[in-house]
Amino acid sequence: MLELWVQGLSLDWNGLYGEIKPRRISLPTYPFANERYWFNPAQAPDEQVSGSMPMLHPLLQENTSDLYQQRYSSTFNGKEFFLADHRVQGRFLLPGVAYLEMACEAVARATGAYLDNSLAISLKNVVWAEPVVMDQAAVQLHIGLSVEENGEIHYEIYSDGGSTSGTKVVHGQGSAATRTRGEAPQLDLAALRTACSRDTLTAQACYERFREMGIDYGPGQQGLQHVHVGEGQVLARLALPPQLADSLADYRLHPSLMDSALQACVGFNIRANHSTPFIPFALDSLEVFGAMVSVLWVHVRFSPGSHAGESVQKFNVDLCDDAGRVCVRMKGFTTRSAENARVSDRPANLLSMETPGQQLVGNIMLTPVWDVVTVTRDSLSPPAVDVLVMIGGGQEQQGAVQRYYPHAAFLNIHAADTIDVIVRKLDSFNGIDHLVWVAPDSALTVAVQETVIEDQQCGVRQCFRIIKALLALGYEARALAWTVITIQAQAVRKNDTVNPSHASVHGLMGSLAKEYPNWKVRLIDLAAADAWPWETIFSLPPDRHGDAWGYRGREWFRQTLLPSQLHEGEEIPYREDGVYLVIGGAGGIGEAWSELMIKRYRARIIWIGRREKDADIQGKLDRLAEFGPAPEYITADATDKEALEQVYAQVKQRHSQIHGVIHSALVLLDQSLAKMDEERFVAGLSAKVDISVRLAQEFAEEALDFVLFFSSLVAFSKSPGQSNYAAGCTFKDAYAHRLSQQWRCAVKVMNW
Repeated sequence: MLELWVQGLSLDWNGLYGEIKPRRISLPTYPFANERYWFNPAQAPDEQVSGSMPMLHPLLQENTSDLYQQRYSSTFNGKEFFLADHRVQGRFLLPGVAYLEMACEAVARATGAYLDNSLAISLKNVVWAEPVVMDQAAVQLHIGLSVEENGEIHYEIYSDGGSTSGTKVVHGQGSAATRTRGEAPQLDLAALRTACSRDTLTAQACYERFREMGIDYGPGQQGLQHVHVGEGQVLARLALPPQLADSLADYRLHPSLMDSALQACVGFNIRANHSTPFIPFALDSLEVFGAMVSVLWVHVRFSPGSHAGESVQKFNVDLCDDAGRVCVRMKGFTTRSAENARVSDRPANLLSMETPGQQLVGNIMLTPVWDVVTVTRDSLSPPAVDVLVMIGGGQEQQGAVQRYYPHAAFLNIHAADTIDVIVRKLDSFNGIDHLVWVAPDSALTVAVQETVIEDQQCGVRQCFRIIKALLALGYEARALAWTVITIQAQAVRKNDTVNPSHASVHGLMGSLAKEYPNWKVRLIDLAAADAWPWETIFSLPPDRHGDAWGYRGREWFRQTLLPSQLHEGEEIPYREDGVYLVIGGAGGIGEAWSELMIKRYRARIIWIGRREKDADIQGKLDRLAEFGPAPEYITADATDKEALEQVYAQVKQRHSQIHGVIHSALVLLDQSLAKMDEERFVAGLSAKVDISVRLAQEFAEEALDFVLFFSSLVAFSKSPGQSNYAAGCTFKDAYAHRLSQQWRCAVKVMNW
């Protein structure tokens, strides 16, 4: 249609839209600079005649946009200081900070902000997906820009992966926006120096430690001068290496200074026994307030909930001049231990893509499936074990175990047993080599039963207490085998009747396997009606990712994720002026979903949230009011049955029918199992478990069009440091499956 219009055909574009028409704007949306860049040999010295056209920027060399995408491209030969002086585990890598500079500069040039000093660039939702490795003579990178519905600019840094098929490898992505440059925040450097006086590290000590960790910084990337360490924070002085002094004005975010700023995070871990480096993984936001100078201070502190010694760490970072004026502010800078971040260490079910080397980055739709697999045993018979302890299981199961392990011991742990009680019970054995835990056989007839919540006490919470007891007894450094068995907690077959009560165990044990690789975990889901194949169970190879084995009809299954697409023409049950109740609507995904519904369907949205309406929530409501009817906000704790009943009654007074309910609530309290207490574990878990059950109890009689559960990919990746969140998500997915079998309306899950 566009081609016909360009050729002069008159088209009625109104036919593409409903009642809400897009606003007309003049193109282009930025002023042209009227600057020429063509190379003129007549005006250049003889030795430059054979050169190429001058580059736009050291990291953004040329504009390669076409009719379909705003794009910039660069080719690096490895001699650039940010590559030649940045070697990790023997390989030259493009520093993560270079991605930030590429994004800022690309957005500035695409919007014309580079011509207007009153405008600043901000980034958010930054992800470093795949490192750029200098394994060949030259590497070409592209950065593509696209405008999102909310006006922000999405960027994607990618290469062709060196393949002849043109497969795109995404190295980093995020969102950007321009804003009026505000007044720079001010830091009290004197107070910070006093607070960071516990320890002082020299630049030599830091870079020696980096070399021990496998990172070799050359002269161009050695900007640290000294690092002052305090309680949960560090203050470091940076200086641009003298040989790069002339390059300062070439960058908004100079790669040497920015990388040196993030190097200061070593102050948190230099005394810890880390043998592998920490690499950048994600960044919540970045704001630029002013130009960098050659000498800077960087103040780094842990984000709430993050601590030293963990494999995943999150920081807030400020760079300022000698007067304390902040020029760059980063929030939520997340790093991961390189040992946990290698592609080969990702869960196997996230790597089962048909195209070798294809990475799960970008806007990709995946569908979970269980495939029949051939079981490869560790041995032909169950391995010998000195001390095997079994917790749970009936007389039949205990008798079966005793046939293979005559000296097996059987331990009763009750729902009320505290961690201290479990410590004493486990300590009665002279060292445990193999722990077998069988989930209680809890009958479930309908998903709205209160017992679903109560069963967590003798299921996943009991497992959590056992883990804490083992750690208290010093097992964290010992080899320990786990065999964990649940009964129909997973929908291995599409029509399986799932009992979700103990599905949360799968999330917990998956995270455990990653946090303690010396603990060999077998996680198995059996069918209630099948005979249990004990000999094979004990001979299964442990899974270092904590992924489950499913057993149905004398066949073994493993879960995988396959690329998929929504079926064309599939009916979406959204209606004009529909009434939708969103639990946790003020969160990021709830807000995004609400915006779409208001724009497209003029939906009547009711948000339910635990906290009182504050300025932040009101700001979100005001913003959405620009697109249609603003959401209504009701303060209530959706884990409380009576509170949700009151909300339901309140909504029904104003609306005759509720058309859909969305569970978008979550509580992120990430922490390693070693440091997480039970209160923190339960807080993250109940946001998924309790609210799912309360939702089903309260709206069982409502004539809904659908129920939509927002879950997370963590239900499959089971990330270390997120055991409570992973447990909640695996429960939520299983619970939604059970609900879909019992309710007439559509019940759907989206794992973001």
